[in-house]
Amino acid sequence: MKVLLPFLVVFVLIGAGQVRAQSPVPACPTPKHSDLFGLEGLELNWPIEQIRELRESTKKRPENPTLFFAPAIVKGLYAYHSACSKRSDFVRFKELIDLYAAIFGREPKDFAADTADAQIDLLARHLDRLVNDDRALPKLIYTMDDGPLYGTVVNRFPKASKMTDVPAKFGSLKIAEYDSKIYVGAFDKGGKELWVRVLKRAHSEQDLRSYASEKLGLEEFGAVSILTMIADGERLRLFVRPDGRFVFYLHSC
Repeated sequence: MKVLLPFLVVFVLIGAGQVRAQSPVPACPTPKHSDLFGLEGLELNWPIEQIRELRESTKKRPENPTLFFAPAIVKGLYAYHSACSKRSDFVRFKELIDLYAAIFGREPKDFAADTADAQIDLLARHLDRLVNDDRALPKLIYTMDDGPLYGTVVNRFPKASKMTDVPAKFGSLKIAEYDSKIYVGAFDKGGKELWVRVLKRAHSEQDLRSYASEKLGLEEFGAVSILTMIADGERLRLFVRPDGRFVFYLHSC
């Protein structure tokens, strides 16, 4: 499931009829990870007053919970790229840069560059590093679910009567119910076990007990793959890197 940001109601879909008949040269670049955060086909149309209000409220918070705005801000900045030529209102551009700096507790000068294109590239590379950072990634995802959660590492994947094998580019993810526990394991293409974990509930030491095998799905993105399942009647999303390495999971409970 693509990660959505429902608070950003200021985004609007770009209809196919609005695409220019002639592609700009060079082609308008596509922000990395837009698909992961559910931002493909969206254009930022955020009133300057709201940007300023969010920036000021962000500065007053000792621990900032608004990092999930970062992917949307970078996406919005691409409208000012010279190859895209969609916007010329650089007041909003500056306000978005200031907001991006504020949510990370930085100064706008930390993201300064000689041109708008270079500044956009600087923020995009900063965001890319965060997406590929296991500790930072959960903070970039807007969710009402509990997490990040990590479960319990165990030594071996069990032989269970109820087991599901989900193919992945690195090999496969296996899910099993055994001894009133849910086991998840990653295996490479040769069948070698990479890791195995028992999934637990948030805020307790209780194990999750059952999953719905008919409601499993895997979406693979550039930086991460997301396994979605129903565990104990609630949605669970488990994140792994392209090489199969475990990152974390979220559970709606």
